Amino acid sequence: MTTSPSDRTRVARALRWMSASWAVWTLVLALDLASYFLARVVSPEWVGPFPPLSGVLMRVATWYSWWLWTPVVFYLALRFRFERGTLARSFVAHAVAAFAILWLSAAPATAIRWSMGLYAFVPFVSISSLVVYAAICGTAIILDLQRRERAHLVGAARLESQLTESRMHSLTAQLRPHFLYNALNGVAMLIRAGAHGQALEAVLGYSELLRHTLDAGPIDVPLRDELSFVDRYLSIERMRFSETLSASIFSEPDVADALVPNLVLQPLVENALRHGLSHMETNARLEVVASRHANALRLEVRDNGAGLPADWRLDATPGVGLRTTRSRLRERYGDQHHFELHSRLEGGTVVIIEIPFCTSATAGAA
Repeated sequence: MTTSPSDRTRVARALRWMSASWAVWTLVLALDLASYFLARVVSPEWVGPFPPLSGVLMRVATWYSWWLWTPVVFYLALRFRFERGTLARSFVAHAVAAFAILWLSAAPATAIRWSMGLYAFVPFVSISSLVVYAAICGTAIILDLQRRERAHLVGAARLESQLTESRMHSLTAQLRPHFLYNALNGVAMLIRAGAHGQALEAVLGYSELLRHTLDAGPIDVPLRDELSFVDRYLSIERMRFSETLSASIFSEPDVADALVPNLVLQPLVENALRHGLSHMETNARLEVVASRHANALRLEVRDNGAGLPADWRLDATPGVGLRTTRSRLRERYGDQHHFELHSRLEGGTVVIIEIPFCTSATAGAA
């Protein structure tokens, strides 16, 4: 049986962790032994008539026993956190675990004492033992908080990078020579036809589109802003394909304040126009739909194009828009999102995104 690289990495990480833990407990043992021998010199009556060897062996057994129990205490500290709603359950779990571990960790020292004929009773549950258990729990919690903070910072940096990638993809789509030429040509046709107001509106819409794309905006924006950006993008496409394209946006009234990743819809709309509807000469339809389902926000981009090939796979697509969008959603929401792309029974393709429904007010409260 072969061992995978990931398994070898986990084993190496566990060995490094146990080595570091052993070094810590060895330092604690050394300090305790130094205190013990100093006490034998300064105050012999304090340590009693016990031979030095028994004191050394009992301390070695006690502290290295704690070294072996450290992974268990770490697991319990992370499994039963003292958080709102779980305080009572966590307290009971740690109380039971602490008494069991303290009794078991004291067993080696007790056995050594009895093997030497030293029958003096030493309670296995003491304040110092409880302090040791609490110190291990506290260390586990602090290290976990540091790990989560690092993961949060890395995740935020990755989200910012993915937003930049989406922004560059959107900008590339808008500056693509074919798109830019047709947009300007459409403006020229409006001017020749005397529709100066429509031409001005088209120019302003295109400039606003570029400004929004280049603007270093936040990672999350209200849905109304995202839909407004998509509508500006579609207005240029409607101008180009006024006789063939029907593009519309439907949004339930109570979802306008929902937060969504910035520029999450534009790559999907552009993909539908380029790959789903570009070859249709008549009756090309595109719909963007936003609705709420319980505690989830549902976003759909539908078209009535040719649909997906039978062997189509997202991981194998050469385009970056869909893959970047899926990666951003996975990074932002983890397993609390749904991303789906498939052919429709009535013809065409639909992309479905479901993310937790959250507004700036609820996000601030959380």
